[in-house]
Amino acid sequence: MRMIVVLALVSVLGTAAYGKHAQPPSPPPALPICSLLAKAGEYDGKEVTVRGIYRFEIHGSEFFGPECRSPENMVSLSGALDSRDSKDIRKAWRKIGAHERADVVLRGTFMICRGDRAYVCHASILNLYQIDVREYLFVQPAQAEPK
Repeated sequence: MRMIVVLALVSVLGTAAYGKHAQPPSPPPALPICSLLAKAGEYDGKEVTVRGIYRFEIHGSEFFGPECRSPENMVSLSGALDSRDSKDIRKAWRKIGAHERADVVLRGTFMICRGDRAYVCHASILNLYQIDVREYLFVQPAQAEPK
């Protein structure tokens, strides 16, 4: 009986120790948002899977790439009517907090918000681009912003 208790204890401690050294999940393959914006016309109106940095600001959400961050390269995010997120993604968002930057991979429809399409981009008051997000595929805290 004593041997069973010892084996059970070793098993539990071994599992806990292994879990602490496990690598965080890697993001799924996605196009960097800067690459998409460099060829925005090719992706207009199409479903895309992209990776970028999400940040909530007082005027709404911003989605951008660290390599091409400028006012003209900010993308508004809007929830699509048929959007859905997994339980793990909702949990990851809660851990990060509402006003913290997040490294995100998402799937949605990309739009250029100008001309006759501007009325469709209800969230893009300040931005030239919008993505109607159907699904967040990966969310983790973003690295600290350089000072």
